[in-house]
Amino acid sequence: MKAFFIALFASLPLLAGTAQAGAFSDLVLAPGVWAEAAEGPLAAYGFRRDLPAPAEGAPAPSPEGNALPAAVGDGRLDLLAAPAKDGMQLVLKRIEDGKTLPDLSFSSAGPNPVLLVFLEDVVRVMAAQTGGSPFYIRNRIREALGAADLAAGQGPHSLTLTPFAQDANRARMGGFADLAITITYDAATPGRVLELKADTPAGAQGYSEHLQLLKD
Repeated sequence: MKAFFIALFASLPLLAGTAQAGAFSDLVLAPGVWAEAAEGPLAAYGFRRDLPAPAEGAPAPSPEGNALPAAVGDGRLDLLAAPAKDGMQLVLKRIEDGKTLPDLSFSSAGPNPVLLVFLEDVVRVMAAQTGGSPFYIRNRIREALGAADLAAGQGPHSLTLTPFAQDANRARMGGFADLAITITYDAATPGRVLELKADTPAGAQGYSEHLQLLKD
């Protein structure tokens, strides 16, 4: 089930293809970033996830056939290329507080799976905390990604999205109404993200998810 919903994010560049040339989603979420990758490790990320207690009275959402994200004090994601029946595939290995999670596999012709999995986890956390529809949340984030512009110039750039800043349903979202998603990328290879952040402005009582590329 999770692979299906990740595919909704993966289709974003196709939906945004009619936007202005050089749109953020056309490059950062461009398919085939790792299409020519040789077998072996590609990138490693460290991450942390802090969660607030669910709002009192909020209905428990369906986890869509998967366990809902839990708080993580010390996590790691490793992306590697591995042989598959029809060529090379991308495999995402995940460790959360010493616990190894099942591997996730992706086509090497698709966008960066690290970004896709991060965005999907943001959706599921927000749905769990607010009782909102994951379909609605996911679509608003996709729209924000599709409307974002790519910064000009070389070197690392950061873009912060606030998908629900003008949302008609903000009053139902609590602190998640001001959810901010920050994506840091290198202009030379924009599809290979350097850092990802998602947080609400509630300090220690809010939600925070941080993923950062580890240096060799």
